Amino acid sequence: MRVQTESGTNYLMNDWVDDIADRLDGLDETRREFQRLRRQNAEVIRIKAPARWSELDAAIEKSVARWMEKAEGKRERAVEFHRESDIRIAVRKSFFPQMRLNVELDLPGEAIRYSYQVQESVGGDVQQLPQEPLSFVVDPNNEVYIVHQRKVMSADETAKLLLLSVFNACS
Repeated sequence: MRVQTESGTNYLMNDWVDDIADRLDGLDETRREFQRLRRQNAEVIRIKAPARWSELDAAIEKSVARWMEKAEGKRERAVEFHRESDIRIAVRKSFFPQMRLNVELDLPGEAIRYSYQVQESVGGDVQQLPQEPLSFVVDPNNEVYIVHQRKVMSADETAKLLLLSVFNACS
């Protein structure tokens, strides 16, 4: 629509309804693309997360074995690694305060959930200390990484994060 002002200047006036409709069409396309990428990333994670889980499992087992070498003969520092299933591991400290770390791949591979259980003394209450889950992220090359609080972490870094509380309770 062409509009002429009092001063005689001609303006081509856009139809504001068309502008809004065009903007919403663009948002709809952006949403569709976002949903497509989300589905694609979910599929990549479903396929590749088990490999990251295996790396983390191995890193935790290796760290516990190394800790036990350093703690040889010191009962209060003893911890045990248990692979309870293909997707669940536990690390136990039996000397008081007792502590148990539970780590589990949340199928279909969307996250790694972990929690701590602490018992201060014989007959004492067991405290459940659930933690924020670790998530997976897909990079532009379709590689999958473990992320905690927006930080990409290697399997060794993740093992350290998970085991630090258990090892510190051994003092």
